[in-house]
Amino acid sequence: MIELVDDADKCVIIFGGVYGGFGFKESPYEFMRTTKNEPYSRIYLRDSTGSFYQQGVPGLATSPKDITKKLRRIIKKNGFTTVTTVGNCLGGHAALYQGARLNADVVHAFSPAIYLGIDDRIRDFDTRAPLATLKSIVKRVDRSALNVTKYVEKASSTQFIVHYSPGNRIDNIHAKLIDHFPHVKLFEYPGQDHKLALRLRNCDMLLPIIRTGSVEEVEPLYKKARKKVKSSV
Repeated sequence: MIELVDDADKCVIIFGGVYGGFGFKESPYEFMRTTKNEPYSRIYLRDSTGSFYQQGVPGLATSPKDITKKLRRIIKKNGFTTVTTVGNCLGGHAALYQGARLNADVVHAFSPAIYLGIDDRIRDFDTRAPLATLKSIVKRVDRSALNVTKYVEKASSTQFIVHYSPGNRIDNIHAKLIDHFPHVKLFEYPGQDHKLALRLRNCDMLLPIIRTGSVEEVEPLYKKARKKVKSSV
């Protein structure tokens, strides 16, 4: 779904997570309602195949690389000069991958998955996605896009901003995998569950964060957002 705003040079590309991606039963278009009245163009993507974007997006693309190709065409056709990618959890994985491949200006990833590979998940006892489902997906896809680390590393002109709760063991493991890159900034919030994006939305801090285009713009909001999240935990 593409929503164009006349004369807007900024585009926000939003990757929906799985059903219940905020930690409860809600539409995969987690950020759609939050950003609907914003003065920039928006592209909403959802992977209805359940393959975590590894088989593309039905009706648009058939693989992660194909998604990149189609998005580049849309960006060029509409003359967007500022691009932000946004996603939560597995949508965060896609936002990181596509943000890196598109050389986006900024990526906002909330509690993102960094890897999808079976061996990595077994090593870290990461069982949030059923292994049987992952094994079925991995058999059918190009495995080069399963781990976003190398793509993030190479995209040094992009600011990767990761919002997560280190009290959640798995979210902490994933976030720390890209913490050592100078163009990655982690913002830590209270809590032990996987519901950070939901908590930020419910305390009216999600939209202000998505609006930001740099680490420097996030930092003044962070103290307030952290305090609000803490009161909701």
